Amino acid sequence: MPPLQAPSEGRRADGSAPRGRRGCRSRGRGRRLHGDRPARRRLLTPPSTPGTPAASNVTATGATLTWAASTDQGGSGLAGYDVYREQGATDPQLGQSTTNSITLTGPAANSPYQVYVRARDGAGNLSGDSQPVTFTTTTGGGDTSPPTAPAGLAASATTSTGTTLSWTASTDDTGVAGYDILRAPGASGGRSPRPAPRPRPRSATRA
Repeated sequence: MPPLQAPSEGRRADGSAPRGRRGCRSRGRGRRLHGDRPARRRLLTPPSTPGTPAASNVTATGATLTWAASTDQGGSGLAGYDVYREQGATDPQLGQSTTNSITLTGPAANSPYQVYVRARDGAGNLSGDSQPVTFTTTTGGGDTSPPTAPAGLAASATTSTGTTLSWTASTDDTGVAGYDILRAPGASGGRSPRPAPRPRPRSATRA
């Protein structure tokens, strides 16, 4: 009869593994869970590139830009747009907007601008640069259109010391600041200057 050998640790005398040990070998042992990778990839997807901006209402101090809206492609939602001016190595940001338009304020008068837009989503991803738009601000103060003329001027409650004037208000595209009241030359009630006296003819000197 062969000598009995002591069973190795964790095994029975016949060499089989106990059920408890065998049960520890789970089917998923050594596997990684990748169920959340597609969602992470979506969150890293930037928005689509905005359309080329169009400039309107360009003045010496501002301009309005509009563009075709971007679409969110990552699921975090479209957060807004960043507007930049092309200016050498570093492009300064001119403003931000939550819609597909913006009114720029503060540009220098009579200056060329080349502007582009980038979309931004809720995860902070930025789209590619839109095609730029080029415009030049106007000279002067920007508002070159005068107000309409007041109409229907009328005087009432006139006394020896004063009168009340009223008229139809003027209109203006940027607002009426006020009115100047002037006295027309030659209006009734004023005194005309007296004519200068004529020089008297000198009498002839007798010899």
